[in-house]
Amino acid sequence: MVYKDNINKEPLADTNKNNIELKEILEDDIEEKVENLLRALTLDDKLKEVRSSFSPQKPVGNYTRILGELPPAEAAKLANEVQSRAGAVPAIIHEECLHGVRAIGSTQFPQSIALASTWDPDLVYRVARAIAREARARGIRQCLSPVVDLARDVRAGRTEETYGEDPLLASKLAEAYCKALRDEGVVATPKHYIANFVGEGGRDSAEIHLSERILREVYLKPYMACIRAGALSVMAAYNSVDGVPCNANKWLLTEVLRWGLGFKGFTVSDYGALWGLIVKHDVASSPHEAAAKALEAGLDLEMPEIGIYGEPLKAALEKGLVSQKALDEAVRHILYAKYAIGLFEDPRADPQKAEEITGSEEHVRLAYEAALKSFVLLKNEGVLPLSGVKSIALIGPYAEELPLGGYSGKPKRVVTLAEGLRALGVDVRTVKACPEDLGREVALTYAYLYQPDDPSQRGVLVEIYGNPDFSGSPIFASRHKGTPGLALRLDWGHERPTCDWGCEPPYPADLPKLNYSVRVKAVLRPPEPGKYVVRLIAEGGSARLFIGGRLIIDCWDGGCPLSKEAVVELGESQYFLLEYRKVKPAYTYIAVGLDYAEIPDSFKRALEEAKRADAVIITAGIVEGEDKDRASLRLTKCQEMLIEEAIKANPKTVVVLFTGSPVVGDWILKAPAILEAWYPGQEGGRALAEVLLGLKSPSGRLPLTWPRHEGQLPLYYDYKPSGRRYDYANMPSTPLFPFGYGLTYTRFEYRGLDVGLRGRSLAVKVKVANVGEREGEEVVQVYVHKRRSKIAGPVKELKGFARVALRPGEEKEVEIEIPLDELAKYDENMRRAVEPGVYEVMVGRSAEDIALVKEVELGEYRPKISAAVSEPRDGRVKVYIRNEGPISDLIPLRIERGGRVEEHRVYVFAGDTRVIKLEVPEGELKVSIDGLAFIVGSRANNAS
Repeated sequence: MVYKDNINKEPLADTNKNNIELKEILEDDIEEKVENLLRALTLDDKLKEVRSSFSPQKPVGNYTRILGELPPAEAAKLANEVQSRAGAVPAIIHEECLHGVRAIGSTQFPQSIALASTWDPDLVYRVARAIAREARARGIRQCLSPVVDLARDVRAGRTEETYGEDPLLASKLAEAYCKALRDEGVVATPKHYIANFVGEGGRDSAEIHLSERILREVYLKPYMACIRAGALSVMAAYNSVDGVPCNANKWLLTEVLRWGLGFKGFTVSDYGALWGLIVKHDVASSPHEAAAKALEAGLDLEMPEIGIYGEPLKAALEKGLVSQKALDEAVRHILYAKYAIGLFEDPRADPQKAEEITGSEEHVRLAYEAALKSFVLLKNEGVLPLSGVKSIALIGPYAEELPLGGYSGKPKRVVTLAEGLRALGVDVRTVKACPEDLGREVALTYAYLYQPDDPSQRGVLVEIYGNPDFSGSPIFASRHKGTPGLALRLDWGHERPTCDWGCEPPYPADLPKLNYSVRVKAVLRPPEPGKYVVRLIAEGGSARLFIGGRLIIDCWDGGCPLSKEAVVELGESQYFLLEYRKVKPAYTYIAVGLDYAEIPDSFKRALEEAKRADAVIITAGIVEGEDKDRASLRLTKCQEMLIEEAIKANPKTVVVLFTGSPVVGDWILKAPAILEAWYPGQEGGRALAEVLLGLKSPSGRLPLTWPRHEGQLPLYYDYKPSGRRYDYANMPSTPLFPFGYGLTYTRFEYRGLDVGLRGRSLAVKVKVANVGEREGEEVVQVYVHKRRSKIAGPVKELKGFARVALRPGEEKEVEIEIPLDELAKYDENMRRAVEPGVYEVMVGRSAEDIALVKEVELGEYRPKISAAVSEPRDGRVKVYIRNEGPISDLIPLRIERGGRVEEHRVYVFAGDTRVIKLEVPEGELKVSIDGLAFIVGSRANNAS
């Protein structure tokens, strides 16, 4: 082995600091098995591996959510049937596992944003391990989780699925999640790679314009943590980055993931995303061209169904548009993951264990613990806790139910807030007033729409005509079944009607873009009989709305982009008919909104109960989730009015928010107490009741910044200083509630901050005392700012945190270690270093509530790189890149072979060794690593 460095002369081969030899042995063993199997596979075998399907009967290497709708034991039996048909290569069955397996009977934990509010990686590890155990018990070996997109713009409808806005907090929690899944032999699939929720306007999957520096320092960080923790899959996002769709982005999928991070697992498309290369991004003219682009870029597996990687990929291979080598590489990655999780040794599930593990009492207790730690008390003017209260008026949309959030399964039991309060002896009277999904600005949901010829079933009938005047018979008709949370929209690409076709044709995609007409038929059932305001917006075409056989709104001659409204008296049910036609090229958007035109009876009953009760709890919520980004962050008008009127009726009023992201409004200034409950999981009602009544103290902290107004967005705490003023003429720039914020029922004091260098870390010590009268948990947060940097940095960044439980009068010294690597930044040459100078270390309760500050001066710290190249063996060599320094870095790697030159940047973590395997050509191989040069021949290995 030839060895070189630019630091010292210690022999690289003698190191065992990172168990490099053991790691090599394990990886070499897996890779040898993969290569042996790969040589035995036919072309059809290989194509099978890169495909997925909803059907358990189709021959594919990956199955899409085939077990979730079955009871645990039946699911395990079906999984075993699938594996018995799989042949030489066992299949992976995947499912959504965001905060519990999306399946019947599975334990449902608090939503991701709620778990982030615990600021407790150990808890997240235990939750994720329980999820993985329930998944594997059924036969599920891949979870499409966690979501590690950062919530930098809370208008994104999927904010609830994230771990918040901060790269460090998200990384620590995602690392815990992925490690737990790997420990249980389940593939974690962090998503959506990359920056999927921060598009312009807070829109999901919109185009991303971000520098490489920001992508690497902020958005890539959680993925790096996931890969280091053992994640074996990564899902590419729908969006494009700098004009290149993520699913066909070679820089992201190959250069950054493979060369940069050494990722050995497989990449997957988001559902249907490869078709988006043709019909959305318009970067491919045909399915086989899309297949070639995606596979050559490094997209290994198409989800959720055989499509672009079906016959189009086979045709692309036959036409030479994509290489056999690219297909082999994709299959190699998939097989590696299957071997790494032990799938070949143990592919079967145990039906009896599936029943025992799924929804077990142990997991239910964990769901309760997680809920307790997740609640964030936003405001309290002496109302909470509700100690000694005997009667409570529980009103609002969730008075009688508990929302679980997006991608939820169906647990064996759900404890509502009403049930939790009653179990503690409180007289609870519920009135479900003001539904969260009813408002003229909210698209009408299937909660109120039923099939026109079968009113017992939710949904609508959609008919599309190939002409603008409904002549003849429909060329497409579909009966769409709906769940209450889905809105009436007409989207060309989904199995449900949506009212947002944008610039695309209606579903199916082969229908014309122009000169068509659409009828949507249903039975409308409002929440209660009464007068309602109906609003219709029709962009890009003409529309009219009939209710009860009467023409209610007519926009047939020119559309109604500014909307038209009508007041109508609605009984328990009436016929609903929406007609639309399009004759000119324009953006298509249709929305029907329904709102109260007068105060409903349920509203009046709620206020009567509020007056009689000792206290009032108002539950409030919003419409959000996938495909539900929000332009406005306000509650519906009815909910805002209910809050304000209830406060007048009873000043002892608490607002409990069941949301996955912030809301704004003037009512916040008037409410005496506000508790963010998020989507707290199946035991949320029990835990919430105990916190509201004072049996437990709230201890969650915000993992995101809560704005005063939508106009501030995007808003996050670690912004960079403005070149002028970071402010508005009519509003402060500061948030309503800052990142890291959360009140408790006790008080904490900080003193004795000490900061010192210890080895490769900053040791931060601080004493924290509980000076209140109740037990409580504090989340100590450490922020750092570098004064006068060469490249402008954030005003502060979270660099460490710790959760500490204290009894009244108790004091503890909390020590938080911050690796020097956390302080490093990319310099002007995109190399990482700790810049010398003064660093402000800030310790406090939130990003804006800093209790103590201390300055520390640091010298310059950089990586220390050494390298070695092994002797050739079987036509390959191993390149060792070792970083003995305290700073991780992107190391330039130049490879010259067969007259071709490749240049890559390889990320080597501090104290780690990267091993890269290269083929040796018949001539010679030249390798240069950060200026260290090697020449490898077929017979000799000489350094130059």
